[in-house]
Amino acid sequence: MYARLTSGITGVAKALAGVDAASPEIEGLRLSKCEPCEHNQPGVLGRYCHLCGCYIDLKVKVASEQCPDTPPRWKAVPGVKTGGCSACGGKK
Repeated sequence: MYARLTSGITGVAKALAGVDAASPEIEGLRLSKCEPCEHNQPGVLGRYCHLCGCYIDLKVKVASEQCPDTPPRWKAVPGVKTGGCSACGGKK
């Protein structure tokens, strides 16, 4: 549990700091794939992914992130080192 929490905090920090940032075009494409997804849930602080618990509006901003669904609806930006989903490591 602590590893998942630590990884999730790292992902949020990257998104807020603009580290490992995805381009606005990539963000838009990712959001368009998350919008109709059944795992997209409303939350107190915004939409979140029911599979991994990440806030979608932050997750899509990090180039090394990818969708935790099987198969992923969107993947990390090619050429960027990735661990999959920062919250779950790609493991739902």
